[in-house]
Amino acid sequence: MRLLILLFLSGISLIAAGQRKYHCEYKEMILFPMPDSAVISFKKHLEEQGIPPETAEQMVKQLKFPGILTSCWRKVDAGPDSTFILITKSNENDGFSKLDFPDEKLLFSKGEIYRYNSDKHKFLPDTVRSARRIFEKNGESKIILDHRCIVYTSTDSLCRIWVAEDLPEYINPGIRTDIKGAIIAYELKLTGQSIHAELAKIE
Repeated sequence: MRLLILLFLSGISLIAAGQRKYHCEYKEMILFPMPDSAVISFKKHLEEQGIPPETAEQMVKQLKFPGILTSCWRKVDAGPDSTFILITKSNENDGFSKLDFPDEKLLFSKGEIYRYNSDKHKFLPDTVRSARRIFEKNGESKIILDHRCIVYTSTDSLCRIWVAEDLPEYINPGIRTDIKGAIIAYELKLTGQSIHAELAKIE
């Protein structure tokens, strides 16, 4: 009888753990390459200051303009049935450039990603993030917020993710994958920008 009670209680705790909801916040850093127009404008400014064109060209090459670095928050309310994601700009004074962009809402459900369409007032399939990447372990690991994370790299080398296998896969910041476990951090190389994000808060 005691064994049956223990098995019953264990089953309840497993069900409760599987149905737990999480609130997570990812700090996302986005690097936009310096526009060619800005580089050309800077070179022209140097030449107007009396610097020879050849010297101005060398100075521009040596400076290697890193681009514009900005930050935002990706707030995730994760549950077994659906995960809601809010991408919102960072208002804190962290020393990075502040770019004005609207908030974005995503829905992650059953392995698919949907984007909120404000005109139709509903979530629609996200064609931008529709491609499902294939990920492979690369042998690296890292501890993030006391969770040991395994590093996976996509076969196209454009994405890396850090997965905590002790947390459920519905903790997802908006990346399609079949890997079991929560995505705790990620790096993306997209056209015109590169992104690095890491979990800063989980409760």
